Amino acid sequence: MNRWARRGSRWLRALLLLCAAALVSTRVAHAIILEVGCSAPELIAAIHKANQTTSADTLELTTGCRYELSVAHNTSAQGANGLPLIVGEITINGNGASIERNGAPATPLFRLFQVNAKQRLHLNNVTLRNSGLITSTMNCPGNCGGAIYNAGALAITNSTFTKNLASGGGVIYNVGQIEISNSTFFENTANLGGAILNNGEATLTHATIAANKATQLGGGVANQSRAALQARGTLLAGNLVNNCTGAILNLGYNLDSGTSCGWGNANNSLSNTDPRIGILTDNGGFTQTLMILPDSPALNRVPGANGCGAWVYKDQRDAVRPEPEGVWCDIGAIEVPEANTLGLMLAGLSGLVAWLRRKRRTMKNESYRSENGRVS
Repeated sequence: MNRWARRGSRWLRALLLLCAAALVSTRVAHAIILEVGCSAPELIAAIHKANQTTSADTLELTTGCRYELSVAHNTSAQGANGLPLIVGEITINGNGASIERNGAPATPLFRLFQVNAKQRLHLNNVTLRNSGLITSTMNCPGNCGGAIYNAGALAITNSTFTKNLASGGGVIYNVGQIEISNSTFFENTANLGGAILNNGEATLTHATIAANKATQLGGGVANQSRAALQARGTLLAGNLVNNCTGAILNLGYNLDSGTSCGWGNANNSLSNTDPRIGILTDNGGFTQTLMILPDSPALNRVPGANGCGAWVYKDQRDAVRPEPEGVWCDIGAIEVPEANTLGLMLAGLSGLVAWLRRKRRTMKNESYRSENGRVS
C-alpha cells in the first residue's frame, strides 16, 4: 500500500470513529419519557435512570398512585432524603399521584427531594404529603425544607403540599431559584416559614397558601434579608403566627388576610381581608384544592388580559382562566367559573326552598293527624 493509500485509510478510520462518537453522544442526550409503575422502588429507579442522561427527561407517574416511602434513600450534607438526589433535568408529571412519607410512628424523618446546584426539577399535577425533618433545632440546611431542599432550579405547577414539616420551610427551603404557579400549600409546619423559607430567588404566581403554621414567624412564607421573593395573584390566608415575614415584592393583585405581607392596597392588592375559602377537597382536576366561596373578595380581581397579566391561562385544575371569557381572573390557585358561582348560590337558595317546603308539608301532616286524633 503506497503512502497516499495509507494516509487515506487513516483518515477514513478517523472519520468512522467521529461518526460513532456522534451517534453515541446523540443517544445519551436524547430525552426519554419513562412510565413509572405504582411503587416507591419503581419511582426511585426511574429517577436514577433519568439522572444518568444529559437530557431533559420526563417521568409519568401512575394516575392516582400513592408512592409511599418508609426509609431514607440517602443522607447528604443537607439532610436525609427519601428519593435520589436530583442531578439532572427532570420533569415529574404526577397525573394525580401523591409522593409521601409513610405515616407509621416508626418511620424515620426525611424530606422527599433534594435538587442540587445547577440541576432542574419540575413538579406538575402531584401532591407531596407527610414528609418531615427535625423541628426541635433551627439548623439550615440540615433540618430545613420538609419536602424539598432546592439549590438549583425548581418549577412547581398545579400541585398541592400538605402535612409537611421542618425547622425551616415546612415544604421548601430554597437557596436557588423557584417558580411556583397554580399550586396550593395547606397545613404545613415549621419554626420559620411554615410553607416556604426563601434564601434565594422565588416567584409566586396564583398560589394559595393557607392554614400553615410557624412557631416563630412567617406561617406562610419567610424571606431572608438578602433573598428576593415576589408574588402576583397570590392568596395568603390564616397562616400562623402570621402570613409573611421579610420583604415580599408585590407584583399586584395579591390578597393578605392580615397585614404582615406589607402590601396594603398597593398594586390592586387586598390586605386585612378574609378571602372566604373552603376546605381542602376534590374540586376537580388532579389534586385537591381550596375553592374560594361565592362571596369571596378574591373573585374577579385580576384583569384577564395576557393570561391574568402573568401568561397564566389555566388554573390548578386545568380550568380556563378567566372564566367566562372577557371577565377578570380570580386571586389564588383556583378559577371559579361564573356558572359555578351562580350555581353555588342557586344551590343554596334551592336547598332553603326545599327545606321550607318539607317543613310546610310536615306541619300540614302534623295538623292533619292532630285533627284526626292520630297524634300519640
